[in-house]
Amino acid sequence: MMNKRISRLILTLLFSGFVFFAACSKPEVHDALDKPISLQDMKGKWILLNYWADWCAPCSQEIPALNQINQKYKNKVAVLAINFDELPKSQLQQSIRENKINYPVVTKSFGARFFGISDIKSLPVTYVINSDRKIVKELYGAQTVESFKDAIGLV
Repeated sequence: MMNKRISRLILTLLFSGFVFFAACSKPEVHDALDKPISLQDMKGKWILLNYWADWCAPCSQEIPALNQINQKYKNKVAVLAINFDELPKSQLQQSIRENKINYPVVTKSFGARFFGISDIKSLPVTYVINSDRKIVKELYGAQTVESFKDAIGLV
């Protein structure tokens, strides 16, 4: 009888420890600047997943709008970017600084892994992803703060 109680106690402690460590585990990914990105922090938020390139003028035009959305609505929206050209890390970091991108830049594999995005038709494109992590809209061409807000339904 005592052995069963001890066994249950040990199993309960092991399970509790697993839940604690799972909740405190490291983020699943890092951005191009090696900052951690927690997918758990995005839970319940809209996601704007933007594909861009240095040579794409409309891509550069919408960066300030994405920066503004990222700053003003960070409690409701997660803004992420993916460099279409998959630049080498040092070159990508330089491009992020030069373009004054203030939101995380992740890899193409991130888009494919978490949202099934693999084929991009044109640039720029922003995938509007709801809180259930489903793509609900694709926005092609340079967007504005207002067009992003409209796509998400922000007032």
